[in-house]
Amino acid sequence: MKTKIQKIYRSDKDKNGNPLKTKDDRPYTRIAIQTAEYGSKWLSGFENRANFDWKEEDVVEIEIEKVLVNGKEYLNFKNLSQIQLLWRAINEIKADIEAIKTGNHEESPVDEFEPPKEDLPF
Repeated sequence: MKTKIQKIYRSDKDKNGNPLKTKDDRPYTRIAIQTAEYGSKWLSGFENRANFDWKEEDVVEIEIEKVLVNGKEYLNFKNLSQIQLLWRAINEIKADIEAIKTGNHEESPVDEFEPPKEDLPF
């Protein structure tokens, strides 16, 4: 789903100020975002090379997963994989080609450029 980030929060520390660490003791950064689709609910995920530079107002493509923990619902997000993004682009191109074949497309104006004769080297 494509969505616009309204608010974003990053942290590499827990509530007590301790560094966040994986089970195998690697540090990580948590990201939480708010979007129009989910209102004041925060969507949580992990920082990675695909989202390290996200900021408010960016339009991003993510997957949302609802998770129940001790009876409370949380929303997690993850980035689409490079393969998913590639397949999406291929399908968009395929749809464009089909539209051109069937004549169901709008032609964009093409500027014909013709250099002035005096600028030609021959």
